[in-house]
Amino acid sequence: MSRNPKSLFLVLLQALLLIYLFLSGPVLPLSSLAGICELLGILLGLWAIWSMRITTIQITADVAPDSNLVTDGPYEFIRHPMYTAVLLVAIGLLFNNSSFPRIFASLLLICDLFIKANYEETLLVKYFKKGYEDYQRKTKRFIPFIY
Repeated sequence: MSRNPKSLFLVLLQALLLIYLFLSGPVLPLSSLAGICELLGILLGLWAIWSMRITTIQITADVAPDSNLVTDGPYEFIRHPMYTAVLLVAIGLLFNNSSFPRIFASLLLICDLFIKANYEETLLVKYFKKGYEDYQRKTKRFIPFIY
């Protein structure tokens, strides 16, 4: 487990916001759009976990020693499929109940994941050097072919 305060804070904030979204409204989809977002998020997350070979998953932004750069599965199209999966589920939950506090929590979650992704990419460039820079040029961050 990481001892890096920045990584730990970002993960703690992410967890608290997700817990709030899960506890503050219905979890099961109340509309087709909510269901599609939640299902896509879950499937993308599972695909990303499968591609990471479950033993190399790390919840903090820190790069584990002896890490390998994963570029297959969803990582072939986007660099942060787990973050995209979290965002899709959060959007689905937001569609179920769009109160001001839930919208605010979702916006904070988006900011947290963007900061976490930027920080993680800085660490990945330091660790993998040119290999990660080349990977960045070939892929998008969160949305295939767009961003």
